Amino acid sequence: MAHGLLISWCINASEAELRLRYLFAACHHANMAARLCTTALPPGSQASPSVLWFMKNIFEKSTDSVHELDLWYEDAVEALEARDKQWQQGLKKMAKHRKKNPSRYQCAAPGCKVEVDTGSMLSCCEFSYILFVSHTLKFMLGAGHCDPDKKPSYCSKSCQKADWKNHKPYCRPGAECSVIDDGEYDITKTTPSTKSASGALQVPLTLPGGRTVLLSSSTMGAETMKEMEKMASDERENALNRTR
Repeated sequence: MAHGLLISWCINASEAELRLRYLFAACHHANMAARLCTTALPPGSQASPSVLWFMKNIFEKSTDSVHELDLWYEDAVEALEARDKQWQQGLKKMAKHRKKNPSRYQCAAPGCKVEVDTGSMLSCCEFSYILFVSHTLKFMLGAGHCDPDKKPSYCSKSCQKADWKNHKPYCRPGAECSVIDDGEYDITKTTPSTKSASGALQVPLTLPGGRTVLLSSSTMGAETMKEMEKMASDERENALNRTR
């Protein structure tokens, strides 16, 4: 813990750019913290977050100018490589699981980009969601009777209602899946490495520079997530207009 705190102290010692001597000092403390983790923690445990953050965000970028860093601080490098390997294994496992039924992890309403890290967070098409149709008419139409593996999933009642016109002809046994593939959903880019204990909503945000980040939250609701996605989209569009 002491070495982890000293990493933070070293990289924040300069108000301007990170001086070389502080970089070396931070590398030393990261290396010591990573080495101690291998002896103090159970086998297979990852290094502390302070070490992994430093290695990913500062150390890796610094090796372009100081190539010997990879050779001098082997324990910290091995800690980062172990974490990256664990991360990739988690991604493959989650992607394999999600590919079995991808519609359970993304809202089916056209234009909605809300996704989840566990399928149980979305609501499937059922009797109860068609609130604006009478019970008799629901029975005649077979509402909610689409096959379990073809049922669309939604992040909110508003999205369920918005997609009803599209899903209505398919809401019966033996029908095809009504989920529209707009080509934007890439499961390899949005799959998390693990699922959170309570489940989390997530939405991809495209920043003004063109970089896409995944916003994930277990506390914000679907409507809030959609508002934030729209704000990011509007800001990116405004930035493009300013450059034209």
